[in-house]
Amino acid sequence: MKNKKNIFAFFIGIILIIFLFSISFYFTFNKLSARKDKNNPDVAVQTVPTEFIKPNAKINLYIKDKNGQSTKVESVEFKVVMDNLEGDYDLKALQTYYQGLGYYYRELDEDGYAFEKRFVPNRYYISVCKDEKNKEVLAIFKSDEEGKLEIEDEKSDITQTSINKIPKEQERELYRKGFGGVDDKGNVVNEGFKTKEEAFEALSAIIS
Repeated sequence: MKNKKNIFAFFIGIILIIFLFSISFYFTFNKLSARKDKNNPDVAVQTVPTEFIKPNAKINLYIKDKNGQSTKVESVEFKVVMDNLEGDYDLKALQTYYQGLGYYYRELDEDGYAFEKRFVPNRYYISVCKDEKNKEVLAIFKSDEEGKLEIEDEKSDITQTSINKIPKEQERELYRKGFGGVDDKGNVVNEGFKTKEEAFEALSAIIS
C-alpha cells in the first residue's frame, strides 16, 4: 500500500515538473522572440498605407486677383489629371504636379482638394488692367509682400496695347491671371520677373 502511494506521488511530481518547465519555457521563448524582433532590422515593420485619392474626387483651382481675393477658375475630377502624375495617385504626387503649374495646395474642404495660384512677393508680372475707355490693356504689375499685384507707376507701367493683340483666347486668359515668365523648356512658371526691365522685355516680345 505504501509502495502505491510512493508511485502516485512520484508521478504527481513528474507532472508538476513538466508543467513548471513548460510555463518557464513559454515565457522565456516569448521574451527572446520579442528581443530578437526589436533588434533585427529584417523584421517587417507595420507601416501606414498611402491614402490614395479617389478617381472622382474634385480638384478645385483658385487664383488670387490683384486685391488678394481668391476666385475659383477650374474644377476637374482627379481622374482627368491622373495620367500626368509621377509616382502614386496620392496627395504628394498631386501637389508636385500642380506646383509645376504655379498652384500650391491650400486645403481639403467639403468641395474637394483646393489649390491656389500665388504670386511670389516682390516680383514683376505681366497682366491686364482697364484704361480710361474701360478697355483691357497689358500692364506691368509688382507683387507686394503678400503676393498681391499692384501697379507702381500708372504713367509708365500701363501700356496702350490691347489684350486683343494676343490672338488666342487661352493665352489672353493666361495674362489676365498674371504671367510670370517661362522656364528653359518653354513651360509657364509663376516665379515672376526679378526686375521691371525683364518684364518689359518679355512684354515687348509678346506684342511684337
